[in-house]
Amino acid sequence: MHIIVKRTEGDFAVVEFPDTNTTDVPLSDLPKGVKPGDCFSYSDGHYIYDPDETIKRQKEITRNTQYLQTDNFHLSNYSLDHFVAPGLSKLTFNNVPVLLMEQQEYWVRNFILNTMFGGRIDLHWRPHLYNFLRKVEAAFYEYAHARSTLDEYFLIGKDAISKYLLAVQHFESCLALTYQAYMLIKNILKKDKFFKTDDDSTLDRLNKLYNQSKHIEDKLSNGQDLNNILLPIWITNIGIESPKAVLSFNELVELLTELGETAQHLSALQDRSKK
Repeated sequence: MHIIVKRTEGDFAVVEFPDTNTTDVPLSDLPKGVKPGDCFSYSDGHYIYDPDETIKRQKEITRNTQYLQTDNFHLSNYSLDHFVAPGLSKLTFNNVPVLLMEQQEYWVRNFILNTMFGGRIDLHWRPHLYNFLRKVEAAFYEYAHARSTLDEYFLIGKDAISKYLLAVQHFESCLALTYQAYMLIKNILKKDKFFKTDDDSTLDRLNKLYNQSKHIEDKLSNGQDLNNILLPIWITNIGIESPKAVLSFNELVELLTELGETAQHLSALQDRSKK
């Protein structure tokens, strides 16, 4: 097993293991003159400098730097996985299902028209329903754009990093809107809970993914060690993943479909406060 010295801090070296996790190693346990980029083999509690692995890694970094200075650079699998997103080199196809529902672009509009000219909704619940529909409609929008942007990423090629990151951004927004919509409908239905923490339900895992994205700035501001994982969530062949949860695309579609069916029903209600 090889480890890489990422940097030195005082009397310690921050080293990275093959799984990208890091740990602090006292400099006294390493050979004198250790510097960032040095590679070591680790066995029975001893760190042994590996000049061949060090040179190999330095050449790869130099090669990637040269690619970056051209108009048609190509990142290696190692670079994709360690400098863009975990497991990005293994993302080989767009497995995001098409999701279309009747009137999905008009749920808010239909609700507005029905509350203007109908006669069934209590004034107290109108803001709750309005914001629920707004969240669901936007979640469908972000989902569709995540899927189409991922298509563009594969069409251009794996070096189209900005397209991949934009797809991640759309999924982040979709997950946030989906979770917020469930919390709104929970209040409307006067439910105590839809899930229990760590019950591994789809909503529990959705919540974990949502929180991972929501609190990334706080974690960075507080100096929390993210174990060299650059993104709070990332895309795989089967779904969305974070250090604490995985949600498949099919599971996300099931959640959105359930919300969509509810939105379709609620958008057709009329305001009974108008008499």
